Amino acid sequence: MFENMNSFRQSMQSIFADCPDYICRQMSLCSADAVVLTIRELADKEYIADSVIRPMLEKNDWSGFRGDFCAVLRSSKIAEGGNADDIASALISGSAVVAVMTDRLYIAVISADSYFGRSVSEPSTDVTVKGSKSAFVEDIEKNIAMLRKIVRTPKLKYIDYTLGSETETRVSLMYIEGRADMRTLERAKKMLLSVSPTVITDSASVELITKERRWGIFPSTGSTEKIEKAASLLVAGRCLLICDGSPFVLTLPYVFIEAFQSSEDYVRTPYYATFVRFLRFFAFLLALYLPALCLILVEYHPDALPSDVYGVIDRLRADIPISLFDELLIMLVMFEVIREVGLRMPRSVGDAVGIVGSIIIGDAATKAGIASTTVILVVAVSAVCNFVVPMFSNQTVLLRFLFLFFAAAWDFYGLIGGSVLLFILLCTKRSYGVWYMKPIMPFSASGMLDFLITIPQITVGKKENLR
Repeated sequence: MFENMNSFRQSMQSIFADCPDYICRQMSLCSADAVVLTIRELADKEYIADSVIRPMLEKNDWSGFRGDFCAVLRSSKIAEGGNADDIASALISGSAVVAVMTDRLYIAVISADSYFGRSVSEPSTDVTVKGSKSAFVEDIEKNIAMLRKIVRTPKLKYIDYTLGSETETRVSLMYIEGRADMRTLERAKKMLLSVSPTVITDSASVELITKERRWGIFPSTGSTEKIEKAASLLVAGRCLLICDGSPFVLTLPYVFIEAFQSSEDYVRTPYYATFVRFLRFFAFLLALYLPALCLILVEYHPDALPSDVYGVIDRLRADIPISLFDELLIMLVMFEVIREVGLRMPRSVGDAVGIVGSIIIGDAATKAGIASTTVILVVAVSAVCNFVVPMFSNQTVLLRFLFLFFAAAWDFYGLIGGSVLLFILLCTKRSYGVWYMKPIMPFSASGMLDFLITIPQITVGKKENLR
């Protein structure tokens, strides 16, 4: 603790040396000395002026003050100050620190953080036609409040953690008591306590450090910015990881089939929702296998194709000087380059660059005799299908190239062997103790019901059985 006001000011000044945004306002009160410490723009200036400074100046007699800040200040968020490190952490979190010297030094911490983030808006990634248009924001307190507004039960609990030795980022583990799987919850608690990162900037950093298989390509946690989706997962028995400063909330555990499900499936008619789900499965398979199947059928097994179809493909490729494998590889690489350019450019020109670049390069490649229209079509269909399952879009790109190399090296055997190897790896993967391929492996008849078809009347609000 501090001996007097001078030692307190000097100690805080030394901690925040070379910090021009550190503000120490000295006040001369009746029979007392006081200081108010803040960090510029982190603390709400108007709130401090109205609730802290003005009441202190209006108090006429401080001789009998013994640390009862609640009787003086117009704030209900008051905590007793601790050592220098605790006070410094409170300041950089947006709080104001008040110190008053009478018979001894009294210190209080007042929550006065200034919110400078954006307001609630529509989600930018999980776009739906029906349902809520509200998305999470970068303020963790606001995100928790929005979840409580939907899940109105005192059983909704959360545990706060501070991650990052340099950033000291707040991360909350949220669950519903009695619905969340206790083994998953304990595993998540153990994981968060065992990691010691240096920097945590957003939920992507949390996802990286909590990944059970660091070198696996498939995600161990889900991600959403839709409030109602996160709320429905909580009710189903999942846990959430909410990171301060990120609008994306992590869901755990995460299973493979979840990538093919959409929150909008449960507000559509069951027949159409089931049709769309099968469409997603089909598109995912096309994104994975179409280039490799094209190579195998055209290059190694042309007799498996109808003669008319093969005749058209052969005629289109008659003047192509490179092999079909090289042709597919070049076009796939070029598409990924164009996609990356579209993502890195400013949004105002990124979309136009991606569309125009694809058209120009595809047309120029066919006219120059480098690629046939067949290959352009195969690559385009495979690329478009890749975005039907956005959660696995990056993984699908890597596997598409891998299966293409397997097909070039070992024909059908390579494609089948690679698929079997992928299936085995997925079946051995766990997400916070839950089998990744649940309910396929281990098999669950009730789980397969929601895997294959969509019946909102049965699935909505039902607690999941992931064990």
